[in-house]
Amino acid sequence: MSLFFFQKLEYYAAVTTNYLLVEICEMRREVAEQLTLWFALECTFLLKADITSPINPVLLRIKPI
Repeated sequence: MSLFFFQKLEYYAAVTTNYLLVEICEMRREVAEQLTLWFALECTFLLKADITSPINPVLLRIKPI
């Protein structure tokens, strides 16, 4: 995965709601071997959050190892 890909994910995660984050996590399933385990675990955690609440950008720092 390119650095641009991670920067784009970080941008979308910071400005979208949890509802759209679910779509990002769905995409993760298609490319799981190319993403970090941290991101997979973070998605699992965030998917349990209330989808009507705003996202805390601090929890959404998406970065490659």
